[in-house]
Amino acid sequence: MHVIVYTLRGLLECSRMGSAAVNELGVLPAVIKSADALCEALQAQPVAGIKGMVPTALDENWESAANDSCLTGNAQLAYFLYRLARCTENQMYRDIADTVMSATKRTQLIETSLLPIRGAIAGTYPLSHGYLSNAYPNWAAKFFADAMLMKINYDQKLVIPA
Repeated sequence: MHVIVYTLRGLLECSRMGSAAVNELGVLPAVIKSADALCEALQAQPVAGIKGMVPTALDENWESAANDSCLTGNAQLAYFLYRLARCTENQMYRDIADTVMSATKRTQLIETSLLPIRGAIAGTYPLSHGYLSNAYPNWAAKFFADAMLMKINYDQKLVIPA
């Protein structure tokens, strides 16, 4: 999920810069086409039957055999979808981002006596296998916070420059 989302977000931001050369390549329509296929795939293949829990990896046909979800990638995906929703004014992207964030929020450690990991997001769901199993990488919480801030900006209709 990291590679897919990093690529789509980078292409989206390039398209927002207004470069004639980038626009001639049809970057934004390609990003939208890919985002639509990605959204369709994640809705059809939720991990553990949890709506919004995105498979860790997808193949060239947008199919997944994964039974785990990279929570960092989920947060990155939600951020990208909020941004795409703002840029295209397509509510579907915002709705799917909300679903992804809702599923990811369900995994956040809130009620724990272990202060160093209170508020943490695991590397993977389920915790026992997948991307950084049995770990709470700091960048998972960072991307989760980024996505929450993007959601707040979107909800408040703030202008978000590239």
